[in-house]
Amino acid sequence: MAVKEVYSIRISKSDNAIKNYLEQFPVKEQTQALKTLLKYGVERLQENYFYDKAFLDLKDSIKHLQNAQEEKLNEIRQILTELQVSGASCSKEDPDEPLIDNEKARKSMEEALSMLLG
Repeated sequence: MAVKEVYSIRISKSDNAIKNYLEQFPVKEQTQALKTLLKYGVERLQENYFYDKAFLDLKDSIKHLQNAQEEKLNEIRQILTELQVSGASCSKEDPDEPLIDNEKARKSMEEALSMLLG
């Protein structure tokens, strides 16, 4: 897109904020003050766009991480449920033998935690 060689703008009666800003400069410096103001505005808009995009990307990444952790947590819950069901359905042949093998339970919990932590 082409850019004009010269632009002119009108400051109307309702543009009080701009008028108040320009009044702090001598008349000869007001044009330069407007140019500086426009450059500053463009820079801030570009920065805001960059930070807004970064924020949205970060928000999406967090959402994906939460979903992945939720899936892992569901897997852990499933493993624990299976352990409880298999432990409850075991019949004890030897009354001195524990109902759940502690070593197997520990390994299953380690697997579940490693899935959660990645």
